[in-house]
Amino acid sequence: MNDDSSKESVFFHMNQLAQPVKEKDRVSFLREKGPRGFNAINVTKINTAK
Repeated sequence: MNDDSSKESVFFHMNQLAQPVKEKDRVSFLREKGPRGFNAINVTKINTAK
């Protein structure tokens, strides 16, 4: 996924999700520095009510 503010790529594994997300869903997350770059942790889908 890409961080909207920094435009950096951030890795996350589907097993870390509390709920299913699809491509283009907006999520919030915390960044954690890993050996190969940043990882997303605590990934949560953002509900966008219309």
